[in-house]
Amino acid sequence: MSIRKKAGTLFVGRVIYSLSQWFLVIFLANMADVESLDFYMLAVAITGPVIMLSQMNMRIYLVTDYDREYPVKDYLASRFVLSWLAFFFILVFGFFYIDSISGFQIILLVTVFKVVESLMDIYCGLFQRDSTIKLVALSNIYRGATAVLSMFLMLYFFESVFLALIFTCIAWFIIFIGHKIYADRNIDLGNDTDKYKINFKLIKKCIPLGFVMMLVSLNFNIPVYMVSYLNENESVGIYSSIAYLLLIGKVISESFVQASAPKLSEYISDNNYQMLIQISYKLFGLALLLGVCGLVFSLVFGELFLSIVYGEKFKLYNDVFIVIMLAALFSYVSQVYGMILTAWRNIKDLFFIHTFQVVSVILVGIMTIPEMGITGAAWSLVSGFFVTMILNFLLFKFKLKKAMSANI
Repeated sequence: MSIRKKAGTLFVGRVIYSLSQWFLVIFLANMADVESLDFYMLAVAITGPVIMLSQMNMRIYLVTDYDREYPVKDYLASRFVLSWLAFFFILVFGFFYIDSISGFQIILLVTVFKVVESLMDIYCGLFQRDSTIKLVALSNIYRGATAVLSMFLMLYFFESVFLALIFTCIAWFIIFIGHKIYADRNIDLGNDTDKYKINFKLIKKCIPLGFVMMLVSLNFNIPVYMVSYLNENESVGIYSSIAYLLLIGKVISESFVQASAPKLSEYISDNNYQMLIQISYKLFGLALLLGVCGLVFSLVFGELFLSIVYGEKFKLYNDVFIVIMLAALFSYVSQVYGMILTAWRNIKDLFFIHTFQVVSVILVGIMTIPEMGITGAAWSLVSGFFVTMILNFLLFKFKLKKAMSANI
């Protein structure tokens, strides 16, 4: 399979999975009560950063570990231990943070299927390294389809989010077993004498990018925490449902940015900075076009779209939708320069940039959410992505100027 076909297959799987997660939100918004929607979106917001940190983007290291520096069983064992540590951390946090039994049950079940998903993720990395790309796409499709089916059927017949999440956990566990059986039978996992053991050297190597991914997730989810804590009269579910539309566009922007990653690395390695500048202009143009289209769509069709997709009550929040699409524009442009810096191996600098991003979100959120509610939360998201966009661009220009000067 060619690189283009591989990228296309992965893209199709990711789009279907992302849409399935959006459908879950749509079903909850239309078929469940507001409290269930609130608790589900809060559960996703709480689990996201912790799971991201526990994953440490280990899948990327597995996929690119062509020299087999670490045994496959070390990757699997390390991910297993870290995932369940994340599970217990979230469980303890949820116990003290959530004062509702039904809310705690939702967080518990969301955490379970997120942990199972994290275990499947490392197997998908193994399939990707073994060039069985179709299995990665099928994994995304099966997970998305079973989650959507479980949510729709349980809400339609029993009006129960609890049952929907239980059936999702069961379905995903069965899919995980399928991943493991296939890997055991068809992929070289090393010698039979090799033991499954946690590898601290591997974790040490992966942890910087893990913290970066955690900060990226925190930036998106901190407004959710702040709405929940500072303004109890506003719905976490309504804000999160609208904000999720940013992530749908991000899947599209990530597809063309990541497709360019090999070329970016090649141009940087070959000191071919003129071509690097050209491709950065093209990526910037695509990201800007995508962001502007989303912003214009929200201005022209926002109320109609929200009422059709989420229900009549959501059209009252079109101002939030517009602000979220402005944040999306900054996010897509920021992503372009972030990928270039990643290709340049500027992980440490990205960590500090995303730290500034989180600080910006918190400060603006403190100033706006108590008075403006979820509109203030949307503006805090705008501030975070704007700061990241500017800092990523300035660092890119600095690195480029320095590299070109050294190359003269």
